[in-house]
Amino acid sequence: MALTHSTAMLYDSVENVEKFHNLSTHHFRSRIFPPLNAVDRLMFGGEAPIRGIMFDLQ
Repeated sequence: MALTHSTAMLYDSVENVEKFHNLSTHHFRSRIFPPLNAVDRLMFGGEAPIRGIMFDLQ
């Protein structure tokens, strides 16, 4: 499976997500970093965190 280009922020490596099909690290980090992400989005045009990924959708 290969993740396609997204318009959202992923708080984990793509390799880790592809290998384990697990977003727990991403969800944990997305709860810790909201203030920094908000500043990034407002000042630098950054993307919001990814909310979910559908694995093995065929």
